[in-house]
Amino acid sequence: PAAPLDPETKRKAEEARLREKEVKKKAKEQAAAWRAEVKRKEVEAEAKRQADLKRKEEDAVAKRKADEEAKKKAQEEEPAKAAQEAEAKNAADAEERKKLFSAPSGIKRDAKKSGIDRSKPVIGGYFEGQTVYAAKDITVRGNLVIKRGCAGLITGPAENNPTQRIAVEFSKREDRLAGVLNVVPSEIKKTR
Repeated sequence: PAAPLDPETKRKAEEARLREKEVKKKAKEQAAAWRAEVKRKEVEAEAKRQADLKRKEEDAVAKRKADEEAKKKAQEEEPAKAAQEAEAKNAADAEERKKLFSAPSGIKRDAKKSGIDRSKPVIGGYFEGQTVYAAKDITVRGNLVIKRGCAGLITGPAENNPTQRIAVEFSKREDRLAGVLNVVPSEIKKTR
């Protein structure tokens, strides 16, 4: 049989058992605390991931809304822009029409003083300084510019088309513009 233990050994053995129990209890608590910490970090990570997903979704929705707003605004501005461009084009076209049938009024006017200058013929058998009359109503793009029979003075060949047109300064233009009108020979005549 085993020898009886003295009270001091018994007490030490009991303390050792209690310490061991305490160490095991602390180890269990630490393991539980560690598991709780891991669980808490997982929950935080999941919450952060969910928040990031939600933020990305909100950003995507906001971007779609902004794109739709920009598209809508562009569609609203498009007619106004088109109208503005059309107006500018019409103004440019009108200016081109004016240039098409007129030459600068700065052409020399010596022909008026000296009469007909037969040394400077132009097409159609006419000469610089010669008085001519409109053979018919002259229109530019459908607008009446010179009435039939209106007197004019030939100032020379047309600057932009000298082989086919003659620059004539008429006494009265119906469009109230100043300057010469570039006409073809069939639009003028020598007598009324």
